[in-house]
Amino acid sequence: MKPEDRRFASPRNVTLRDGRKVAIRLLAPTDAEALADFYAAIPAEDGIYYISAAARTREKALARAAGVDTPYEVCLALADDAGMIHGEAWYRWSAERTQQSTFGIIIRRTMQGVGAGRLIMQRLMEIGDLYGPPVMDLTVQAENERAWKLYVSLGFVLLREQTRAAREDSPAMPEFYMERKMGRRCWAGAASRTINPAIGAHLAGQLYVRKTEFVRDDLELSLLYLANRDGGVCLVSVDNCGTFEPPYYEDLRAIVSRETGVPADRVLICCTHTHAGATVASILHDSPKDDAYLALVRDRLAEAAREAFASARPARIGTATGQARVGFHRRLCWQDG
Repeated sequence: MKPEDRRFASPRNVTLRDGRKVAIRLLAPTDAEALADFYAAIPAEDGIYYISAAARTREKALARAAGVDTPYEVCLALADDAGMIHGEAWYRWSAERTQQSTFGIIIRRTMQGVGAGRLIMQRLMEIGDLYGPPVMDLTVQAENERAWKLYVSLGFVLLREQTRAAREDSPAMPEFYMERKMGRRCWAGAASRTINPAIGAHLAGQLYVRKTEFVRDDLELSLLYLANRDGGVCLVSVDNCGTFEPPYYEDLRAIVSRETGVPADRVLICCTHTHAGATVASILHDSPKDDAYLALVRDRLAEAAREAFASARPARIGTATGQARVGFHRRLCWQDG
């Protein structure tokens, strides 16, 4: 995984069914010796279900750890606080625009049967739903019933039965070829900033001069960042009476695009029509546009965009229905609180 994409795979601490605590994180170059020790600890009878013994040598482990920054692979390690590796799971593809990745997993025998395999696979699927090709495939031996049932529970579909060719460490074996369609998740982050006009600033929403005398409720700027493997979108809501002038909208979209990487034409901005907002357009001759306030909004929007992008986490999008009491201001509070 490229270093700039590691935000898609932040470390996660988990507790196994027997109470042990381990971390699921990206494999690092510093894991080279630990990975070699891990490969050496895999018994021959377990190894027939994993990559071949020839691919689990010390030299292969050192090379694997050294090459973790490849843009065509995501490799997770199951590690304890001492740095010992107890499991590895990965998916890789051949070129940046390929449509399919292949999956592999190895779990230390002392970690089998306590949920380690499911936990590292679930984390890998979360990452794969956001990063990498849209289809993941794997093969699993027909006699390895616990494994293929786990894969089915995580969304893999059996497409055909076939035979794995004999290897130096195992005979020919019946196996299942399975696939999973990725992209079931999105990436979401949000942030808000206070954008109150300065005391004495002109307010919009009436046909006479009115100025800020005090702050009862904060006005806010809110930003929602959503992304999936096809790109992203940003939704911006500003507590403001009307709309900004067109060139200013272009400025705001450019700011969000710079901070999040979302194309400017995918940045949607709306105003809440509060009559307690600053004057941001030249409408009344005696209530001038507040340039200082417009500069404040630019700065606050840049901060919010950076925070929303940096705090983005895997998420699912759903729908719901409810009731809105049309005609009541959104900050109305009844007598009972």
